Amino acid sequence: MDDYLGKMDDMIEKSASAVTGIDYANVDDITRTRLRLLRRLYGGAIRLQQLIAPAAYVGGVVLTLPRMLDRTTKDEQVIKGFMPVLTASLGAGSFDHHRLEDEDHFTTYLHPDRLAHDPTALHFYSAVRKMQEEVAGAPDGTPEVGHLSVHPVGIGITEGCI
Repeated sequence: MDDYLGKMDDMIEKSASAVTGIDYANVDDITRTRLRLLRRLYGGAIRLQQLIAPAAYVGGVVLTLPRMLDRTTKDEQVIKGFMPVLTASLGAGSFDHHRLEDEDHFTTYLHPDRLAHDPTALHFYSAVRKMQEEVAGAPDGTPEVGHLSVHPVGIGITEGCI
């Protein structure tokens, strides 16, 4: 995937060069860094796809998977999922309100047996770990605080978010 994202980054940089008239392939490091900075930091807001891809992927999974299964809200209302056939893969009741505080809603999806045979589960797990290690600043590290401080089985879902 990184190869494709790298190619995409190259195409975006070439497009930015064509639009601005600045040859970003041959500028100094400060100028190139400035291009990648957020707009609020007075940058060009052209983010490297290789850097944001894990967060975008994990965010998409965290927002999408809970909506695939039936889930029970705080008021005991059942919200029908649009793909109940995935119940065996994701775990019945995994995204019910009472499970949110347990930080274990992805336990079935990220079970070691599933990780060994399901490339989508492994990719999700790997993307979460990559972000955790990056934020912690160490291989096999996990941040002490924040959304990434939990085990991948409990990542990303908090009350009011699903």
